[in-house]
Amino acid sequence: MKLKKTLSFVLAVAAISGFAFSAQSFTTSDATASAPRPKFVKTSSRCSNSNCSCSGYWGYKHQNGTYEGSCSNTDGHGHTCGHGPEKHGLRKW
Repeated sequence: MKLKKTLSFVLAVAAISGFAFSAQSFTTSDATASAPRPKFVKTSSRCSNSNCSCSGYWGYKHQNGTYEGSCSNTDGHGHTCGHGPEKHGLRKW
């Protein structure tokens, strides 16, 4: 009797695992896998803020020519720009 219970338990676990793996294969989206990712770029577009000594926007550029995120450029003295692309004269995403 114990062998029968163990065997039915093992078959149930195998069936659930098989169902989970097959369901996962249907939920994986090919669109997100092939979607273009933004590229990290360093531009020479200076910050328009007069208090900022940033020499250019460092951030993510999308394929459509827009920029995303705060500038991560630093001045070497511990100051990080942090301004958006629009402060650098660039199109915001």
